[in-house]
Amino acid sequence: MSPGLLDDFYEYARNRLRNFTGREWLLEKIRAWLEQVDAPRCLLILGERGIGKSAFAAHLWQNHHLPSAVHFCIAGRGGTVEPAAFAQSLHEQLAENLPGFSEAFRAMQEVQYGKAQQPIYVHSEVHTGNVEDGAEVTGVKIVQNFQTLPPENAIDLALRRSLKHLETQNRLSTLVLILVDALDKALTTSAPKYIMALLAQAQDLPEAVRFLLLSRPEGHVLDVFRQVPHQIILAESEENRRDIHAYLERAWDENAALRSHVQDWGGEWDRQTFAERLGKRGEWNFLYLSQILPDVAQGRVARFEDLPAGLDDIYPYLLRTRVGDINWREWGADLMEVLLALQEPAIHEQLTDLLGWEPQLIHQRLGEIAQLLDPALLPHRRYWRHHWALVQFLGDQGRAGKWWFDFSAAHSDIADHYLRAWGGLEAGLPALRQAEARRRHEGYGSRHLATHLLQGRRREDVHRLLACEADGRPAWFEAQEAEGGTAQFIQDVLQAWQAVKTVDREKAGQGQPAPRLGLEVRYALTLASVNSLAGNLPPKLVVALVESKIWEPQQALAYACQMPVLYLRAGALAGLAPHLPQELLGEALAGLAPHLAQLPRPALYPLWEETLPLLACRARRGLLADLRALAPVMVALGGEKAVGEAFRAIQDVGRWWP
Repeated sequence: MSPGLLDDFYEYARNRLRNFTGREWLLEKIRAWLEQVDAPRCLLILGERGIGKSAFAAHLWQNHHLPSAVHFCIAGRGGTVEPAAFAQSLHEQLAENLPGFSEAFRAMQEVQYGKAQQPIYVHSEVHTGNVEDGAEVTGVKIVQNFQTLPPENAIDLALRRSLKHLETQNRLSTLVLILVDALDKALTTSAPKYIMALLAQAQDLPEAVRFLLLSRPEGHVLDVFRQVPHQIILAESEENRRDIHAYLERAWDENAALRSHVQDWGGEWDRQTFAERLGKRGEWNFLYLSQILPDVAQGRVARFEDLPAGLDDIYPYLLRTRVGDINWREWGADLMEVLLALQEPAIHEQLTDLLGWEPQLIHQRLGEIAQLLDPALLPHRRYWRHHWALVQFLGDQGRAGKWWFDFSAAHSDIADHYLRAWGGLEAGLPALRQAEARRRHEGYGSRHLATHLLQGRRREDVHRLLACEADGRPAWFEAQEAEGGTAQFIQDVLQAWQAVKTVDREKAGQGQPAPRLGLEVRYALTLASVNSLAGNLPPKLVVALVESKIWEPQQALAYACQMPVLYLRAGALAGLAPHLPQELLGEALAGLAPHLAQLPRPALYPLWEETLPLLACRARRGLLADLRALAPVMVALGGEKAVGEAFRAIQDVGRWWP
């Protein structure tokens, strides 16, 4: 797990549990599902923004201790929506909370690696705490790092194999509940499919494993989990209105200042009237009420009619009352753009540098917008938006109106700040050789520069970043590796690769040449080279008979080559590719490539798109042979230009990683 990720979850949960009220009806439904022996493996809890899904997830975890492991997908928070971190998060919690899981994992490692003919890269961290001179270390925690594995391998190794091993040993005597909150937030990243794939394929796991998933009713989530039973939290439902009533009545009873200011509105007010009228005004939404009740208690609202009308009006209201039109134009928009574009909570020094303001001015203006920020982080001098709904509102021109701004410009400006600080792409980012420069703002730029470039619509600069050299070496890789950030480098490559695949897929689908095929090859070679350095194994088997060791790879290949339908042969080869000896794979590719090259581009590109990432997980020597065999396919997809670009990529990567 990335440093502090579980601590982030605890902080996130504690913040959402403030004044938590109700939801007993939903808890009863969860318990009934868990107690039903033949219940479906997954249960999906759906609700619109601000309805209290994350608070309920925190309630189950912190107050009832139901899950064995939890994962909160927090949009924009580094690590929480990345597939490898997701796998590692759940792995470490199960190792801590599920008896026998750690032993099962070690047993699976022995099975996986015991007969390996090359060293296996296992990055471990040893946590000993403070040890006095002469003392002995009797308890050492070894943390397996899955960051350098392909996402599908990380998930398989981190969870599935160990849980299946426990099942075969009859050691899964209790129910294992895994809770994943805010699946819709994972859709904001470039690689959400791996998290979705694990959860959608939960039937591969032991029967004792259950998944409780929470999400907004986004289309992609509903498509992936259309067969999964779901429970909807409807704002207007009797249960939700009852919970809102209890929440507001509690506020009325406990806050004398709130009662006094409400009485000043005129008319007859009691706890029941207050709960009914404010609940209705806020469309029975907890996020609305959590934002507006402090204003009511502080006397900021002169009349009931001055309250914002529903959740869509809450942010215009807060911006009007906290910033105002003049301040918004002078400084508010600039500050909010930076705060909301950043990918993790900001520190004071970072905001000072990015905005060019005096520290005291930063402090003053942050105080004026404090209600828009996460209150749990303010005492730690960290600054983060209170809710993702604020980002969605300000990024929607139709809803935000005069408050709208273009986030892409903010992302681009942040990227430029770090590029300038490191000496510029044209010069090869020379300052990255200095540890102090790499660690600027606690290393933020190294973690998120590629994301800011992509979000700033600067794809070509991402490709330039990954191709940047210093003294004949890949500058960005060298900088990341120096800080132990190889996993981040891999993530940057995957993001860049996804960007060019989108272009090539569209063009090939139209029957046109795929213009960025050479870059695809470059990124495949890059990953293969990094994997060769780490000694990682290929991806998991995708052909069932080979996976179960009923057939040897050679036998499966012979069967696949006899398939009469070209699509089936290509699909089988893509599945077998990571597991074939090099001589067999090269022979198979050489024989199949001319036939594949005869396919129309709309049919050929999906096969290429599926096969190249699998080949990239091999050692580089193997991939080079594969590329030679696939030359006819590259010509068919991208023309002679693609082959030339691939050749230049081979030369560059060969110099970077001899």
